[in-house]
Amino acid sequence: MHYKYLKTYSRKKLVGKKVQHPELVAPIEFNHKGIKEAFNQPHKDYNEKNLLIPYMDTVLKKATYLGYKKDFKNNIMVAKIHIFETTIN
Repeated sequence: MHYKYLKTYSRKKLVGKKVQHPELVAPIEFNHKGIKEAFNQPHKDYNEKNLLIPYMDTVLKKATYLGYKKDFKNNIMVAKIHIFETTIN
């Protein structure tokens, strides 16, 4: 699937959508910047990771929650970064 199409499709499908993970109090909400950041993350199976992004609303519900850490970029709009794990490929 073409990268630009996949990015556009992901945004149309996810932006504004909320997903509740069983271990979190507040729901996870998708936004443009977060989706862009997901596509830019390195991964050994980069293409498979990108193909998974449009389905993050489903994947996150079943992903293993590993905890959180402080945003190392010190973005005042980000309180903390939640870390999840799932199997790709």
